[in-house]
Amino acid sequence: MPSCWYLLETKKLTGGVARGFSSSELIKKICDSYKIKLFTVPIGFKYISELMVKDDILIGAEESGGIGIKGHLPERDGIFNGLLFCEMLASSRDKLSSIIKNIEGRFGKYYYKRIDKPLESNEQKEFLLKQAGSITEVNGFKVIRTDNLDGIKLIFDNGWLLIRASGTEPLLRLYTETFDKDHTSGILNDIVKKFKI
Repeated sequence: MPSCWYLLETKKLTGGVARGFSSSELIKKICDSYKIKLFTVPIGFKYISELMVKDDILIGAEESGGIGIKGHLPERDGIFNGLLFCEMLASSRDKLSSIIKNIEGRFGKYYYKRIDKPLESNEQKEFLLKQAGSITEVNGFKVIRTDNLDGIKLIFDNGWLLIRASGTEPLLRLYTETFDKDHTSGILNDIVKKFKI
């Protein structure tokens, strides 16, 4: 998340960070490094906006790329964020690829992927979400804990998998993130086989 890193590292701004439940653990790594508070909310920018109005939030971000910045609007603004991105590039006098390499060198490299699978009925959705709660391993990775903030997140030593029904479409959304590209793909392939979807 280059914008978050830039606001903290270069601009020396303060405030917490709000992220959606399906967002990268890279955000947590950055927050831990700068000793700033991280708020994790259900999916939907409205939850981030509510926090931005009530609390001292420097940046709010969701998995789909929506970002809100303190001192502007408590809402997503692509034009403003595009300008902030240009400012970051001009300030650093570096290529984006070099900035990302620097961030990965400091915080690690994460491989994130999401796939959507159509749902035939509400009954199928309920069945799959119930089945998700009893999964103990995926692609050979043991589930060490779960989080049910919004859907079911299975947490492994090397990453996580979120199983969640879309709130707007008849889809099951499957998100995962690990430190290895093959593990990320393998987890998604295995859960699709387990669910037979």
